Amino acid sequence: MAFIPNLRTKPLEEAYVESKIDVLVNYRTVLADAESASKLVTGIADAATRKVAVVGTGPAGIVAAYELLRLGVEIDIFSTDRESLRYGRCYSHQFEDDVSYIAEMGAMRFPPSEAGLFYYLDKFDIPYDSNFPDPGKVDTLLYVNGKSFEWRAGQSAPPLFDTVTKGLDALIADDTRLADGTVLTSPKTMTANMLAGDFDLASTQWQQWIDHFEHLSFGAGLSVIFQLNPNAPGGTRWTDDDMALFGTIGVGSGGFGPLYSVQFLEIFRLFVNELETDQQFIPSGIGSVFEAMANAKVDGVRVLDRHIAGNIVSIEASDERRLKLVTESGGAHDYDRVIWAAPKWASQTNSNLVEYIESVTESLPPGEPTVASALAEMHTINSSKAFILTEDKFWLKNEGMPANIQSDTLIRGLYCLDYTPDESPDGRGVVLLSYTWQDDSAKQIALPTDKEARIKVLVEDVKRIDPDFAAHLVPRNGDYDRYTIFIDWMSEPNYHGAFKLNHPKQDRLLQRSYSFYLQAGKSDDPFLYLAGDDVSYMGGWSEGAIETAINAVCAVGVSLGGTAVNDAVFSPAAVNYDYRVYRPTDSIR
Repeated sequence: MAFIPNLRTKPLEEAYVESKIDVLVNYRTVLADAESASKLVTGIADAATRKVAVVGTGPAGIVAAYELLRLGVEIDIFSTDRESLRYGRCYSHQFEDDVSYIAEMGAMRFPPSEAGLFYYLDKFDIPYDSNFPDPGKVDTLLYVNGKSFEWRAGQSAPPLFDTVTKGLDALIADDTRLADGTVLTSPKTMTANMLAGDFDLASTQWQQWIDHFEHLSFGAGLSVIFQLNPNAPGGTRWTDDDMALFGTIGVGSGGFGPLYSVQFLEIFRLFVNELETDQQFIPSGIGSVFEAMANAKVDGVRVLDRHIAGNIVSIEASDERRLKLVTESGGAHDYDRVIWAAPKWASQTNSNLVEYIESVTESLPPGEPTVASALAEMHTINSSKAFILTEDKFWLKNEGMPANIQSDTLIRGLYCLDYTPDESPDGRGVVLLSYTWQDDSAKQIALPTDKEARIKVLVEDVKRIDPDFAAHLVPRNGDYDRYTIFIDWMSEPNYHGAFKLNHPKQDRLLQRSYSFYLQAGKSDDPFLYLAGDDVSYMGGWSEGAIETAINAVCAVGVSLGGTAVNDAVFSPAAVNYDYRVYRPTDSIR
């Protein structure tokens, strides 16, 4: 979902990190090797007689289904989408009158470090560019504590943000010395070590961060680093006012406060993995790459040819080598293997997934987390968005008018999107009127469910900030039904939230669910494998869905007797990190 804004840029000649610190597998290399071999796994005997089910049609499900077809097996792919495939939370809503104008209801900006995603974007010739209107990249209006601050495109953020900006920049670029003298390696250095292929050093450095911060929330971790620490990055300790400023407006890029309760490492790892660097814009919508994949023919068969609309409510052993899936309508289907790529929170309420996994996994000593408990206890947060298709790109026609607003009010983040730059400024405008997460999103769930009523509440909020700007926030032809749309992901049927963000101490649980696929081909092979960003270390990012889908497909192939063309996927660093050792600094003992 790309919930962290663009905070960094890099010179074009520099490479982006492609391996991720928690896993240390380069999935671009894995996919390139698969392209040479025409498949991810070779040597599956009688592949055409094997039948595999994929549950879920988000990015993980589509990638899994496509790559399974390339293995030569028969597939069925199940979804609960009755009208058409929306590709999960990579949902590109097209306004009715013209496919050029898109509302990205989920994922909307994409860093080049998403190696798997960009591999597929290139493979299917999906164009992307750097034109996403991030704060400071375009004229931006910041509104905090009832005051407005202008941030002109390409210039530094207003002086109000100097302390938090310098602090965050130093945290990313420089090693951090804690209050007890412990020195922890900077994200920039760990990234450089990954780029150089020194995975052993990078993983040792990351383990030190795990040891000191796994048990802390993001807010508590920031306090340890910036408030309780005489060696605060940037040279200045943050005050409570600075913490509040970072919580409401960030570094002018959007407030981090709604994320203060989630685990520190969930946010910090994004800097190590460059997921907030040079994020790209996809003019055709992120859904277009999965649409292309779903329609691509593999030996004359498309993923869409194998789509079955129907919610899976039960999974059970059919015999010792097969599984039975039962739909809500009572239909039963037998499969050799199953990839479960549907959102796991929803799966707990509308299927027996957790109970089935519990029944096929070995008993563990008391206190050891199980895969079932990992799925049951994961923390998923909400996100809300609201869009208007306007008659023109009014922000380009009115000199000095912002193209981005970040505030501490109800709307939080507003973005003006230009999908037809060749028609500027007379083409239609797409305004992301409000983008919120967590508690800020919960406030919006309580707003009216009628389109016009909700949009008008949000426009009234913008009017407090900039009345002239708000006057232009009217849908084309005054038609609220056709030219506005909003979403609350926590209220969406079969989703139950926008993305996984763990609480403190939950990476141990994630380690279990992420590594479940590694049982493939072993004595305790469950014949079912998990995929999706919610079982990855990148909740809310398309890359997490894609990488776990590749893992699951490799698991299917190996379970059926094949050999992965790149076996790096079966040696992820994730299984080696120790999340049980806490070394609190003197300042928080």
